[in-house]
Amino acid sequence: MKPVFGLLNPVFFFILLFAILGLFMLVVRWLTRQDKQSQKSLNKAMADKEALEKEAKKSKEEINRLNSELTLRNQMFEGLKGQYNELERDCERLAQSSQEGSLNSKPATPISNS
Repeated sequence: MKPVFGLLNPVFFFILLFAILGLFMLVVRWLTRQDKQSQKSLNKAMADKEALEKEAKKSKEEINRLNSELTLRNQMFEGLKGQYNELERDCERLAQSSQEGSLNSKPATPISNS
């Protein structure tokens, strides 16, 4: 008598072969699904990275523009400050010269009619 579930039984062998093939197909399908999900995640991460890089580039350009504007305004302020200081010195000199002129001038003598 032959064993019913022996490996040499052709029916059992084909059933085992189809079961292994079915498991293999399930594993391949699961791996394919995992690959698609990984690809979607990678694409999303790449898009986010590109968006962040664009934002960083815009921010750097804005910083550079503001720095140059700040430098220009600082130069303008320093120029105006220099002009103000010069005008202040001129006003002080004028005030001193007018005081000296009033001290040096003789008081007016009244003209008598006699």
